[in-house]
Amino acid sequence: IYGLWQNFGTPVLWFRVPRISPPYATFGNQNFFAAYLVIVFPLLFSFITGEKIFLKFAGWLGAAVFVLDFRYINSRGGILAAFVALVVFFLAKYSSRIRHVKLVFAGVLILAVVSGYATRKFWLRDTGRLLIWRDTAVMALKNPFGVGPGAFASNFPLYASDSLKNLYPQKKYIVNFAHNEYLEIFAELGAPGLILFLMIIVTFFRKCRNPYFLASAAGILTHNLFSVNMRFIISAAFLHIIFALYRAQTSEEKSVDLKGPPRAAAVLLAAGFVLFFTPRMLRPFRALKETSSEPDFYEKDRKSVV
Repeated sequence: IYGLWQNFGTPVLWFRVPRISPPYATFGNQNFFAAYLVIVFPLLFSFITGEKIFLKFAGWLGAAVFVLDFRYINSRGGILAAFVALVVFFLAKYSSRIRHVKLVFAGVLILAVVSGYATRKFWLRDTGRLLIWRDTAVMALKNPFGVGPGAFASNFPLYASDSLKNLYPQKKYIVNFAHNEYLEIFAELGAPGLILFLMIIVTFFRKCRNPYFLASAAGILTHNLFSVNMRFIISAAFLHIIFALYRAQTSEEKSVDLKGPPRAAAVLLAAGFVLFFTPRMLRPFRALKETSSEPDFYEKDRKSVV
């Protein structure tokens, strides 16, 4: 909801936020915002497929808000990842009830291809990343054990092709990331690092049977084909939270005993968290209210000239 509010910048009572489009809500970047939407989107279906009417309504309302957010974020990777998450969710949850799963899957795939072709201008509006991916793959193949953690940006110019340099002149642009998590891991950590990362993913998908966790993980991992979200804790935490929730669900210890001192400590920690962060959350609104009441710099200058 805050992302939609940010996109339009409409004042609500005494609160207002600066109009920012595409919006990024509280995440500082629309790709991080898209990653959050992708990983939470399937979990809304736990409400939609539930039995309580109120939760069903909340789930559909949340899904509608998320769809609008995707519309205004304008993230191709985010939209594709949400679609993948949705397909994985329904296949994981209802495949046993569908007689011809392969036929249904083929139909969905054909529909996706036709829709993609019909909206090809949106998907092909910027193909510069294809050149970055190609040159990153060249760098990775020439350094099978990687160039080192965090050393992508300093080594990539040595492998950048002339076509990429013409598109992004090195004196004006810096290619900090590969815009593909798997290629960047391959380039920095080499084949061993990529294999270890993929082993974690494969192990999770082999053991997990929860459709919501499977869909969320599939969505964020699809999004990582077009972004390097795992480089930033704000997005990496989402995937690891899914892993942790799955582990908690399958663990033999189903409850935590919070009595006596542990319970008091938890209450104090929660209260401290609220008291510490609430003023800081309200600070941007107060600053915007104070600055918006003052004449703009250009308005001052215009008045003095007149």
